[in-house]
Amino acid sequence: MEFGFMKRVDYWAGRPLCWLLTLWRRIIPGRPARAMPPERILIIKPSELGAIILAFPLINRLQQQYPQARISFLTFAANRSLFEVSRMVPADQIITLREGSFGVFLTDVISALARIRRERYDVVIDLEFFSRFTAIVSFFSGAPKRAGFHRYSIEGVYRGDLFTHRVPYNPHRHVQQMYLHMISSLDKSFKDTPENDAPDPDYGTDWRYQPSDDTRDRIRTKLAAEGVDPAARLYLLAPGEGRIPLREWPLENFVSLADRILEDPQARVVVVGLQDPAGRAGHLLNTVRSRDRVTDWVGRTDLPELLTLFSLAKGVVAADSGLAHLAALTPVKNYVLFGPEHPRIFQPLGENTVVFYLGLPCSPCLSVFNHRNSACRDNLCLKHISVDEVYRSLVDN
Repeated sequence: MEFGFMKRVDYWAGRPLCWLLTLWRRIIPGRPARAMPPERILIIKPSELGAIILAFPLINRLQQQYPQARISFLTFAANRSLFEVSRMVPADQIITLREGSFGVFLTDVISALARIRRERYDVVIDLEFFSRFTAIVSFFSGAPKRAGFHRYSIEGVYRGDLFTHRVPYNPHRHVQQMYLHMISSLDKSFKDTPENDAPDPDYGTDWRYQPSDDTRDRIRTKLAAEGVDPAARLYLLAPGEGRIPLREWPLENFVSLADRILEDPQARVVVVGLQDPAGRAGHLLNTVRSRDRVTDWVGRTDLPELLTLFSLAKGVVAADSGLAHLAALTPVKNYVLFGPEHPRIFQPLGENTVVFYLGLPCSPCLSVFNHRNSACRDNLCLKHISVDEVYRSLVDN
């Protein structure tokens, strides 16, 4: 299902529906919250792999604070493998929605809502920023405590008044901190004002991927089959998928960086990515000079294999994306290019992350307030990050 279509449906159908449900909520009282600790908690975050990874500490804190609670997670089916690898949530508590077509998506939504209603969750936490769809799902869950981001006096991001615990969205805080503050809001029986005097929680990467010996051997065998010497220095380049072009470093820069890396006779470049609908990886492979020392692994690994490949590499270069957050779950040196979004809010966490960000006067121009729909047509904020700068940082570490 096309991303732009989803946004239009969320806007044109979601706004009036949120208004009607807000009116309904004010007329018909919901199920009262129980005084005891919650027994069933549902977290909602359908999209954005990186944001889901940043929610891992929230899941850990909930498990520590409410050890008796059963935690479920509603997300898109494409994200299931992340939970299978991390085991952050039991497999039978992952509720998925397929994106293939609007009909398939709507069928899954109805099925998911029926299951959510049967489960009678005590708490629902909506981690989407200003999605009307997830606010509506939260409301229909029937949970007596529903926490989610609320606009308060912010204009243009209306999604009704469907949460019992309205958490203000703060664009000056890292996403992970804002997620963790959801928990402090649950201490109250009701929250309809923005103030919060809870101290900032410690945040970082709570979970690291540990490759099995079998997976490590399988990756090394695959590399050897493509002529990669076990002693080679592996550099991974992720040229992007073309989904949000403004967030991507120019393709010719990736080509130039690969050429510079391959001046070292012991270096090998592996092009990585979850998918390549725009053909960026193919263009890089066809343009780079030392084609025989570049390997295309885009879409050719499952998630454990990709994470294991990261752990064997000297460095990975990627734009702000879910793949950069996956790399932060491994020991690899992670070089992330930011431009139209601010690293203070979305950067992958971990001591091995190196961020490139120029902070031009027009940056950041993509945010939750414009639903990542900028008027910019020339991402100078990324184009002006030079190949030399990235290369020097890559080889000096």
